[in-house]
Amino acid sequence: MHFRGITLTALLCCLAFPALAKEPLIPPRDPLDHPRVIRLTNQDSTSRCIGHPVTPACAIEQVLAATLRGDAKLWKAAMIKGAQPYDWTQQGIPFGDFVYYRYVGGKRLGGDKVADWGMRWEEFGCLDMMHAARKGDLRIDVQHEYNTTGTYIHQIKEETAPTFFIVRHISHNEWRIVDYCPPRIEDERDMFWLDIPTSHQ
Repeated sequence: MHFRGITLTALLCCLAFPALAKEPLIPPRDPLDHPRVIRLTNQDSTSRCIGHPVTPACAIEQVLAATLRGDAKLWKAAMIKGAQPYDWTQQGIPFGDFVYYRYVGGKRLGGDKVADWGMRWEEFGCLDMMHAARKGDLRIDVQHEYNTTGTYIHQIKEETAPTFFIVRHISHNEWRIVDYCPPRIEDERDMFWLDIPTSHQ
C-alpha cells in the first residue's frame, strides 16, 4: 500500500523509529573507551534497530548481528539484492558471543577514487567492492572485534584497521549494504587507512 509515494512499510518504520530519522547519515566518531556492542539477542545489544535497516547505521548493525549470530536471513535483508552470505552464516553457525564496534569515519562518495578512498587507493585490498560503489553511496568506516570461541576481548584497539561498508539508499527509510571489506594490511603499523578522508559529508 502506498500513501503519496511512501510505502506502508516505510511509514511504519517512521512511526516505530522516529528518533533515528534525525540522526546523521554518517555516525559521528565513537570514543575508543565506549564501544557499542551487539550480542546474541537484540535486547542485550546497543543497537535498537536490528531487523529494520532504516538508516545506514541500522543496515551495518544488522550485518554485524547476522554475522555474529549466523543468521543468513537477517544478513540478506540488510544487503542489496543478490548478495550471498559467507559460509558460516549460511550454515547458521554463531561466530561468537558478542561483537564490539565503533564508528570511526566515512563520507558520501563522489565518484573519484582518490578523493573517495585516499591517495593510495590502488593498494586497497577490496577493489571489487570499490568498483561496485556508485556516486552518492556512503562509505562508513567501522572498527569491530568479535568475541570468538576461546577468546575474550575487553575493548577495541586503536590500531584495529576498520572495515569499510558501502551503504546505498534504496527508498524512503530503506538502506542496504552494497558490500563491505576490511583492508588487507600486512603490517598494521603501516596504517594507510588513516590517510583516507573521514569528513562527515
